[in-house]
Order: sequence, then structure tokens, then C-alpha cells
Amino acid sequence: FWFKNGALDVKTDRWNCHFKRRSNHFSCSIVIEMDLKVLIVEDEVMIAEMLREMLVAEGVLMVESATSYSEALKLLANQSFDLAVLDVNIGAGKSGIDLGEVIRAKYKMSIVYATSFSDSSSLASIASLKPDMYISKPYRLSDIRAALQIVKSNRVEHGNIEIKKGGEILKIPVNAIRYVKTDNIYLTIFTETKRYIVRSTLESFLEEFRMCNLLKVHRSYAVAIDKVDRLMDGFLIIGADEIPVSKANRKEIAELFKV
Repeated sequence: FWFKNGALDVKTDRWNCHFKRRSNHFSCSIVIEMDLKVLIVEDEVMIAEMLREMLVAEGVLMVESATSYSEALKLLANQSFDLAVLDVNIGAGKSGIDLGEVIRAKYKMSIVYATSFSDSSSLASIASLKPDMYISKPYRLSDIRAALQIVKSNRVEHGNIEIKKGGEILKIPVNAIRYVKTDNIYLTIFTETKRYIVRSTLESFLEEFRMCNLLKVHRSYAVAIDKVDRLMDGFLIIGADEIPVSKANRKEIAELFKV
């Protein structure tokens, strides 16, 4: 942590917290860091910088910018990205729509188109490419947050969740997860054959991945519903493991399993 000019900054491998003195108390803002790589293609440098700052404020660790079709292709050739935010009108020459066609054909990433135009021909061209999202300029924080959520959801839908552990990226098959257990600031992910221990709370894990088959059944446990064998005496049975169900959740769980 650092203390400077009346402010305290605390940093972990999962989040940053900035405390700032206001009158006789400190206010705190927390940013959860996301292991995402975003490419911005925008010919107006000031607008691109504003968008970059919005992404960084939302916890994105890596943002690259290009001002043209050719510059974007060079970046794409040398590194991978999770999300491309493409301005439809990027000056003379090939457009953001042209670039989107190349990205869709050659690379695996989410694509968001941005334009200040709302004419039917532009919208039809964008729609034909089946983008993950279309947003209108100027950029709004709510749209940026929605785009980042789409990226995270796409990661899960493609069969794996990706978790950063130190300098390593763990890829865990979604359909292999049986349940997760929290122990203070550490989380254990139990699969059919392995255990993965990561630095995370249960709440932040569920919020980040929002997997529809994971249900929190206890303050320390969430289970994959499709892996549960039966409910017995306040426990969910998954193979040889017994997962406790809190009293507050027992009625809901019983209804879910029609007990």
C-alpha cells in the first residue's frame, strides 16, 4: 500500500482500492482488475484516449489503440485480444465494418461497433455481421460495462473459464466444475479430477462468471446444479462429497429438487 497527499492506495492481485480523505473520513473506490485485452480502433485520438481511460477505470489491464485499418491489422498480427471496439467510420479507405469482417473470419474475439450515424444503411451493414454489440457515440459508461460483461460471458459459453493465478492463466472447463468453496480470501474450485485454489471471494467469483448452473447454497459454498445427485438431511450430495445447505436456503433448494 501507499500513502501520499492525504490518500491511501491498497493493491492486491485482484483489486485496487483508493482511499481519499473527505472531511473527517475516508471514501473508498474499488476497481476489480480484469485479465482482458481490448483493441480500440478509433481515428479521433482524444476520443480513443477517453475510451481507454474508461476501460482502465473498469479494471481492464491492457488496452491498445489504432487509428486506421492497416494499423489495426498490424496489432492483430502480433498479439491476441478479447474485445475489439471498432469505430465504423475511421476516415478514408477501409472502414471499421471492413475490419470487422476480417476479425470475424480470422480471429476469435468479441466485436463491438460504435458509430455516431444512425441511418438505416449503416445499421443494416453492422447487423449483417452479427456483432456482439452495437453502441452509439459518444461512448457511455453503461455501454462499456455491458460490452465487458459480454466478453466475460462469451468466455464461459465457449467452454472454459480463465482465471489468473500469479503469472499463469488457468483454463478450467465449465462442465467439469462440481462445486466451489471459499475460505476467507481463497477459493477452491472442485472439478471431477482436480482442485484449483485461487485468490478470490465466492461473491466476486460468482459475479465475474455468472454461470447459470452455479447456485450459492451456503455462505461458503456454491454448487453446479447439474452435478447434484440428491438432497439429504440438509446436505447436497455430489458423488462422495456432502455440501452443507444453509437454513435460509433449504426451502428454495427443496423446491428446486422437488423434495
